[in-house]
Amino acid sequence: MKSEIIPITRALPPVSAKNDGQGAVVERLCLELARVMELRRQSEQELQEIRARAIAQDKLAALGQLAACTAHEICQPLSFIRIFCDSFIKDSDAGTVPTSELSVEAKEACRQIVRIQKIIQETLHFARPASDSFVPQKPALLLERTLILMNPLLKRSGVKLMQSSDAGLLPIRGSAGMLEQIFVNLLQNAADALANQAEKKIHIRFRQQKRSLLISVCDNGPGVPEEIREKIFEPFFTTKA
Repeated sequence: MKSEIIPITRALPPVSAKNDGQGAVVERLCLELARVMELRRQSEQELQEIRARAIAQDKLAALGQLAACTAHEICQPLSFIRIFCDSFIKDSDAGTVPTSELSVEAKEACRQIVRIQKIIQETLHFARPASDSFVPQKPALLLERTLILMNPLLKRSGVKLMQSSDAGLLPIRGSAGMLEQIFVNLLQNAADALANQAEKKIHIRFRQQKRSLLISVCDNGPGVPEEIREKIFEPFFTTKA
């Protein structure tokens, strides 16, 4: 039997006007879906940029609030160092340098210089853009570094700070800069909430829960009003001026 070569136009079923219309609809739907997906991608990118700007603005606001208290905290040890230097120069010119007192005061001056260095170093560290690298962090060390910045503000506000911690805390994975900013924001909010309290207390607690760590920051302020409790986790929501 001789084989017959069938033309492709005969091998395929004819395309009806109905099928052709369905293909056009599918094509339009695919184009519309692609457009929606692109709009969603652009929206997500814009949201990420807005969040990044919000984080930067929060950090600037925190630095602004801390600036006056930090300056005051630095001025105190600087005043001591200045008095020590003036006294040493005066005694040296008179040829009556008290060596026994000099050693004690020089050691204290060095201790105050170290204190100033820690405040400045932590301020510079906090001001730098936060790293996105998530590495193991020691919670107690993060809090200690945060309190170098926050202690002047808490002291000036008359806040009594208490800490408690479970023994043998496991490290947590995260960005040191972002975690420190969380501590700063929580402590600032707690201090602000205590503005009208006669006795101001903040309690920071670390609790190990199997492989998780619970960090709580509690204050004895009036609490969050019932009418706004559902809004406090919305982006950019605030009751502050």
